[in-house]
Amino acid sequence: MAYSRRIESYDAETIRELAELTDGLLKAVKSSQSVLVEIFPILNLLPRWLAPWKVAGDIAHERTVSLFGSNLTYGQNRASWNWAKAALEIKEAQGMSHDEMSYIIGVLFEAGSDTTTGVLKVFVLACLTFPEAMTKAQEELEQVSGLPSFSDLDRLPYLNAFVKECLRWRPLAPFGFPHAVDADDEYMGYHIPKGSTVIANHWTLDLDENIFECATDFRPERWIENPNLPLAAFGFGRRGCIGRHVAYNSLLITIGRILWTYDVTHRYKDGKKIEVDPWNMQQNMTSSPEDFEAVFRIRSLERQKTVEDEWNTAEKDPEAIMNHVRSLATSSAR
Repeated sequence: MAYSRRIESYDAETIRELAELTDGLLKAVKSSQSVLVEIFPILNLLPRWLAPWKVAGDIAHERTVSLFGSNLTYGQNRASWNWAKAALEIKEAQGMSHDEMSYIIGVLFEAGSDTTTGVLKVFVLACLTFPEAMTKAQEELEQVSGLPSFSDLDRLPYLNAFVKECLRWRPLAPFGFPHAVDADDEYMGYHIPKGSTVIANHWTLDLDENIFECATDFRPERWIENPNLPLAAFGFGRRGCIGRHVAYNSLLITIGRILWTYDVTHRYKDGKKIEVDPWNMQQNMTSSPEDFEAVFRIRSLERQKTVEDEWNTAEKDPEAIMNHVRSLATSSAR
């Protein structure tokens, strides 16, 4: 979508570069020097030779500009439509530099690459921890004739609830992201001056026992019983996730097709089940489960053949795929 580039494997060069970039940035942000200067901003007035966080920041910035810039150039030179080319047509983009444009598209690509995979890890963890929910979703999917498609999703309320519960049960961004107050405000007797940084604690919001009964349980039924339950996963207001529709629909179709095709079970070693800890989460800006083991067992040979046939007949040329996406978007706009 971003660059008309198809990622053919989890260890593709683009993904490796992005992972290294993200890891380097997180290490810089979490270093003791960076934490200290956040607490005492006056330290940022120190010269560079006394401020190692400035050097680390410059290195991370240069690597980011290089990766995002080369990706943007690649996308703009493709024959098909993509975000990199479409952005050039937007009025607000006319006065932007190449680096600014590369960041806009690059951050969209980076955010989608990290968050969707994190939620899918939560999904697998939920299947192992609450297998009865997985079974119920699979029973609903039996109503679909064959491998589910996007046209089937509106007829699968439990699957929709299952995905929402994945997003709530283990918030991928537990502290959300910082927002700035654009006018003086007051909350519970506290004065909040204009320009103040505020943080919405997603972990507390999504696990609030006053809103979500038995909040630590993975229970998709809650979203069917009360469709008006709040969901913090995609943020709030103007700074809410602009990719939420792509992300949510991607999760729906991926999780639906996995559950139709596979049973997700624990791995056994020497006859003993390898347990997983549902609270063992990564401690980063985004917090997905730490690595754990699971088994994907094909549900039948017929389903295996269906998936293989789908793959064999699927369009794999990114140029053709993106031109098709553009035609769908154009017809929808009409």
